[in-house]
Amino acid sequence: MYQTLRQIARVGVITETPPKPTGGTGSIVQLGAFANKAQAERAWSALSARFPSVAGMSKMIVPFPGGIRLRASAASPADAKQVCQTLKAAGENCFVAQ
Repeated sequence: MYQTLRQIARVGVITETPPKPTGGTGSIVQLGAFANKAQAERAWSALSARFPSVAGMSKMIVPFPGGIRLRASAASPADAKQVCQTLKAAGENCFVAQ
């Protein structure tokens, strides 16, 4: 898996650049890590449909050597914490990335 994703990234298939965070340090929420972009996109669709606070954030698809991170950029660190608390209260996993 690792080698395949590196090869894909090397040839430029994964070209989506994540938006720069606008809310400063601590304003990024990691919603999950997935084997591929399709899984991350499905997770975004499900989470943003279920949680209006997630839908209002900027989606970030971030490749890393082990797969794809699904993150979202909040307006502020306080907003990021609130969204993550809401997700956790509903049984979802997340954390505020530093």
